[in-house]
Amino acid sequence: MKKWLVIIVCLAIAAGLVVGGFYLWQKNKSKQTASTSLSTDNRPSATEDSAKLGTGKLYMGIMVHIEGWSDKVPKVYLEHSQGLENYAKIFEKHSAKMTIESGEDFMTGSAKANDNILAKLEERGHAIGLHADVGGRTNETNQADFATELIRLKTKLEGLGVTVRHVSGICSDLDWVKAANDAGFKFVTGISGFCAKSLSPIPAEYANLKTCKTAAECHEVIPSDPEDRIHPWYMESGRNWLMPAKSGLVALPGGGGLSCREEAQTNTGAIKCDLTQKDLDLVMTDINATLKLTDPNQINIFYLAWSYGSKIDEVLLEKWLTEMDKLVDAGKIEWKTLPEMYDAFIKK
Repeated sequence: MKKWLVIIVCLAIAAGLVVGGFYLWQKNKSKQTASTSLSTDNRPSATEDSAKLGTGKLYMGIMVHIEGWSDKVPKVYLEHSQGLENYAKIFEKHSAKMTIESGEDFMTGSAKANDNILAKLEERGHAIGLHADVGGRTNETNQADFATELIRLKTKLEGLGVTVRHVSGICSDLDWVKAANDAGFKFVTGISGFCAKSLSPIPAEYANLKTCKTAAECHEVIPSDPEDRIHPWYMESGRNWLMPAKSGLVALPGGGGLSCREEAQTNTGAIKCDLTQKDLDLVMTDINATLKLTDPNQINIFYLAWSYGSKIDEVLLEKWLTEMDKLVDAGKIEWKTLPEMYDAFIKK
């Protein structure tokens, strides 16, 4: 009898351990799910049929920020305007399109010089957007003033006779998604590390960004994984913008800089750098890796950022565009402006 009692007690203990272990496993699994709720599982991902990956077309773009100079010197504006015209001709030679995002100084310079280069370039197929440079410092503004300033800048740029549907340079610890929505924008580009400051909570993978005080300190590409940047998605709020919504402001994440690739690789944090062959080699590596992720059932995008305050090596630029011509001819990429990428996404 005692023997059977011992056996029963042992079985009961074993059952308890199994149940308890299962409970702990489920609890731990729930924690893991919660901790990754803002990661790749909740953003647009490639089709589950991996055999189809790499068979879609990649929409390719170039985002040019007109910044880094003062409108107080007319000669400087004319140099930038003429330089922009020259670069536009180089891209057009290769049937490529630029998306030009203007800072306020360039708008003011254009009005003073009565030389509306932005409207002229838009007529030639290039696109125009706003590079606001607002919100990029902690405690810089409040939520209401954030939207008001974006509205002011959008109105000023539209006053040059161009179409303005998107904005960059608004990463903030405030709800930058709401601010852009309130200002009437349709999509956001140039999403960088400082945009993670608005997330609540900030995911563990971006915990290092918590200490950033300015956008310049956290200017890396985000999301960090290429497979999480290849497809646009709708955003509901700055507090959970990594999680796709059914509607709202659209996120068009970029692929990093055209120049500064070498500096980014060594974590020097540079934003404005000379274009080098090493940069182009790294750019092509990223493009070729992204091509392997393309999904024929989704909109696949990749665009590069270029800050045009400083000039760029035209010989190297031509060399890179010639390489891109081969990918265009092979049917692997198609040049698009960022607004064209947005239009393709919302129509999908």
